[in-house]
Amino acid sequence: MLIGRNIIESLGDLLTGFKSNKICVVEDGITREILGVRVAGILASEGFEVKEVIINGAYMSDVSRLEEFLEYCSLALAVGGGSVIDVCKLATFRRGIPFISVPTTLSQDAVSSGNASIIGGDGLKRTHKAHPPVAVVFELGVLEKQPRRFIAAGVADMMAKATCLKDWELGRDEKGEYYCPLAAELSLSTFHEALRFVGEGMGDLKLLATALFKSGLAMTLVGSSRPSSGAEHLFAHYIDRYMHGRSLHGEQVGVGTIALAYYHQAHDPGWWREDVYQWRSIRGVLEKAGAPTTLGGIGVDEELAVKALCHAHEIRPERYTILHRRPMSPGEAREVLSETGLLA
Repeated sequence: MLIGRNIIESLGDLLTGFKSNKICVVEDGITREILGVRVAGILASEGFEVKEVIINGAYMSDVSRLEEFLEYCSLALAVGGGSVIDVCKLATFRRGIPFISVPTTLSQDAVSSGNASIIGGDGLKRTHKAHPPVAVVFELGVLEKQPRRFIAAGVADMMAKATCLKDWELGRDEKGEYYCPLAAELSLSTFHEALRFVGEGMGDLKLLATALFKSGLAMTLVGSSRPSSGAEHLFAHYIDRYMHGRSLHGEQVGVGTIALAYYHQAHDPGWWREDVYQWRSIRGVLEKAGAPTTLGGIGVDEELAVKALCHAHEIRPERYTILHRRPMSPGEAREVLSETGLLA
């Protein structure tokens, strides 16, 4: 992990030693202007042969198109947010070449994980096994200019550790699922780093960047998203099937975390005892960070939210969570939404 202002100027040194000087810079139309052009220029000035590829979104068609461009490249740089990074992640994995992650936002932990969330031809988003980047470069000069909304979404994604880790424990205790204490501890540390980040006024982006990096690292350790994704992510994925692009991934996860923390507290004997993990505390942190804490904040109506809480576990039957252990009825879902203030 490299982090700092103008750290991007050191890319040439970072890339010394690769077999070929042919590099692909992957970006979208927005991130190209934000940082992609600069990255391509720096590499060209260092003598690298650079090819820029602009993607449209996290679609399998973009993955396939990028694979074609990567045929003669030895390395790719993903310059952008989660969609750009995930497309590059999967395409380079299929081509068998490394990639470097250069995030332009801090909205989620895709920056360093080995999993890619991609929308298929049927319009459904699925998680694919890929590989993590060989390096992550956080250019603070760019990240400090990102909208606060993206930063708040990154905080919300870290708050999900409260619920997803308890879901993982349920899988361990009731299904004999593999559980890694080291990965769980690493993942939980990102929850507390996000708390510190918000508590200190959200001014030190190194704190949040480090938390996102470590969250992805925890997933890489066990080869799956288990340490960072539980029922709250299934809730977000269900919402995204019907309202793709209406709100940020982290925003949806944050709302799901509030609801699922309430449900865990009511029905999981192993739920946290400490106040910091309870739904009211999580909601307070999200409010302070500026993240949505109502359905209206993520553009979701009550009926869709109820369906998500009742059926999200069907997306991944093998990912045992509190919703698999005790599926919600529509009446219970409405109660959860009402009691947590998500309907406000």
